[in-house]
Amino acid sequence: MADEIVLTGIEELKKKLSGTDILEVLRDPMYRAVLRLQARMSRYPPPRAGSKYRRTGSYGKKFTHEVTQTAKELRGRVGNNILYGPYVGSDQFQFWAHRGRWVTDKLALELERHSIINDFQTAINTALED
Repeated sequence: MADEIVLTGIEELKKKLSGTDILEVLRDPMYRAVLRLQARMSRYPPPRAGSKYRRTGSYGKKFTHEVTQTAKELRGRVGNNILYGPYVGSDQFQFWAHRGRWVTDKLALELERHSIINDFQTAINTALED
């Protein structure tokens, strides 16, 4: 599966730490992951040549991120609260005129995937060394 992520050391970490302690190890990399994705998606492409449209910057200002934790789960989310957000940044809903110009959620994840995985793996390795 192309979207599968494999991290080593998870089983060893489970033996060493309790569930909530494992989530604490992964919390900082999760925050960095959502911030990376938000930064990537909120970048504006250059204006189209000859365009007279003046950008307001509203799309870039309306990004949100959150990391939530339960007893068994850590979840990171990136979103945009502007009404037309999905038509600009959603791979599924992006308007044809924005294709190839504006970074979608899917593309942002593809571009940041390596850094995000490395960050999680480093946190796991560090926790195992302690």
